[in-house]
This record gives sequence, C-alpha cells and structure tokens, in this order.
Amino acid sequence: MKIKLPEYKEIRNINELPLETLILLFGYVNRMNTASYWLVNHSLVCHLWTDKVIPAAWSELSLSTNQPPDPLVQYNERRIIAHSAGGDRVLFRKLIMRIGKSVDYISALMTVTSVDLRNNPSTNNVIDRLADALKSNTNITSISFYNNRLMQKGGTTICNALQKNTTLTHLDLGLNMLGANGGNAVGGVAFAKALSANRALNTLVLNNNTFSKETLVALGDMLASNSSLTDLGLANNSITADSASALFERLAASNNRSLIRIDLSNNLVGVEGGESIASNISRCNICELLLSNNQLSTTGSMSILKSLPSSIQTIDVSNNAITPTQLASDTLVTLLQKNDTLTKLNISSNKLDDDVVQPLIQSIQSNKSLIHIQIGSNQFSKQSNNKLVDCFRNNKSIFFYDLQEEY
Repeated sequence: MKIKLPEYKEIRNINELPLETLILLFGYVNRMNTASYWLVNHSLVCHLWTDKVIPAAWSELSLSTNQPPDPLVQYNERRIIAHSAGGDRVLFRKLIMRIGKSVDYISALMTVTSVDLRNNPSTNNVIDRLADALKSNTNITSISFYNNRLMQKGGTTICNALQKNTTLTHLDLGLNMLGANGGNAVGGVAFAKALSANRALNTLVLNNNTFSKETLVALGDMLASNSSLTDLGLANNSITADSASALFERLAASNNRSLIRIDLSNNLVGVEGGESIASNISRCNICELLLSNNQLSTTGSMSILKSLPSSIQTIDVSNNAITPTQLASDTLVTLLQKNDTLTKLNISSNKLDDDVVQPLIQSIQSNKSLIHIQIGSNQFSKQSNNKLVDCFRNNKSIFFYDLQEEY
C-alpha cells in the first residue's frame, strides 16, 4: 500500500512561516543560548518578532549584537528596546553583547539581571558612561567584563561605581590588564581600595591580570573589612610566594568568615608560598581552595594538606610535582582517614606511583565523605590503576573518579 505523503511548501523566507511555528521555533532557540544570537543576526528580521513572537517565545531572551546587519541595529533600537507595537513589554533577563551600544541597552532594558560583555572591544570606549549607569542600576546582579582591556583606569572606574551599587553580586574582571603599566602598583592598589566600600558583591573574578604584591596586600586589607564576598578568583596572575603570603596573612589575621572559596590556580606560589599558606589557612573559613599548577612540590603541597581548616570541602593540588615519598603517603592517608568534611580531592597530574597505592586504598575504603576524586595522570602501573578503580567502585559515597580500567 502506498502512503500518500503530505505536500510540503518550500519556505524561502522566515516571514512565510506560520505564527505558531515561529513561536515554537524561537521558544526552542531561546533555550539554546549559543544559537539564539545567530538566528537573530542572520535571519531576515520580521515585524512579527516584536509584535507577536518575542513576547510569547522569548520571555527570557539572550540578546546579542554580534556582527549585526545594519537593519537589525535600527530594528533593535526602534522595536526591541521599546514597547512592542501591541503594547506587550518584552521581559529580557539576560543581555549578551559583543559590540554595540551597551549603555543604551542597559539603561533601557530595566528587566535585565545578567549582562555579558565579554570580548567586547567597544566597552572601554564607554566605560565612564557604563560606570555611571551601574551606580543607579538596581536590577543587574551579574556582569562580565572579561577580556575588555579595561586596564587599571577602567577597572578602578567600575569599582568606584560599585561603591554606590547595592545589587550587583557577581563581577568578572578577568583578562583586563588590571595589573599592567610595567608593574606599577598604584592603579592596582586604587582598584582594590575602591572595592572596600562595596557590601553587595559575592563573587569577584580577577583572573589573568598579573597583580603585584602591593595589590595583593590591598586586596587582603579589603577582605579584612568585607563581610559579603564569598568567592575570589585570582588564577593566572603570576602570584609569587610573597604575594600569596601577604594575602593569606591578612585574611587569617582578620575576622573574615564570609570568604569560602579562593582560586589561585596557575600561579607561582612555590614551596615557600605553600608553607606560608599552610601556616595561615587553619585560621580561615575556606571551604574550597584551588592551587593547581603552582610549583608547590611535595613539601609545599603536603604542608597545606596537613593544615586544612575544619571547614574545607574541596582541595586541588594537581600538577604540583608531588612525588611518592613517605611524607606524601602519610599525609594523604591521614587526610582521608581523619577529615570528615572533604568531598572533593584533586591530586592528578603529579608524580605519584605504585608505592602510595595500597595505603591510599586502605584509607579510601574507610572514608565516608569523599564524593569526587581526581588522581589520574600520575605514574601508576596498569595493575595499580585497576586496583584504584575497584576501590572507587566499591566505595558507595564516591560518585566521580577520573580513572578508567585498563586491559
């Protein structure tokens, strides 16, 4: 029996799609943020988008103006920013902009709570206006300036604006050359001091900025009087032993109990810096400490693992050239046997070998708190690797491990 297939009409223009289909299509695209701006930018703009489709399908729109055609720029200014023709207000929640009039959008779209200005070369040109807009904005809770070459002046301008902003809780200033100008610490210190008056930020990301010791001292002083910041990102900043020591000494000497996460991955802390962190960390309330790739060696890494505070839940000392010494074996065994708060441990990409496997297995068998362990890329034999895999499988609390059985 022949099945008669329905007739299909070739659609050459998105405007020819039925309204119901447009709503379903863009409702789906809205949930796929990576694709939404592509369709907005490269499809032919139709008046139905604002009048009918956007209010129905894109109540939480991720809007981007990444390389928009000229008609779309005009369309956005006249239609998307304003009320739609039918009188329905489009309730945008997230704004993603790679180029374009970011200040105009932030000022006009009063329902936006999240702004993504990463890799936006035009941001630095309007940084003063943008800072002024943030002073009075009471809707935005998260903003990213990642990779905008703000330099010290731009970073300080934003942080000065935050002295008056009471709603922003997440700020990403990564890769903005905040510690530039040939090592001049004046701008970095001014930037750190500008943050002192803010009492709203929870998360501050300052990765990839190459800070001086003076800036780390100023950040430590800021933390001493700050009771809102919980998460501080300082990865990839060429932080040396002196700088790390200055930060942790001030944090330990303060009454700060709010900061619970510090990311110092990919710095230059070294053995001496590791020992300084170890002498101060027990007086902090840190729950998550990330120290991957810091040249800590066995001595620095084990000093830290021995001194972890009772609040610790996650520790990462991967890629620090930890060798299979008796010190390493004894320290890891004690940590796993006696610590009942640690849930995530990363000791991958080191130089551990078969000598530490059996003590580790015995301590893991009795551990009830660990749920995530990364121990791969060490120097285990096939037999030891498989013993560890069996151990992890038999531990009912461990849900993730990065080893696979070898045959």
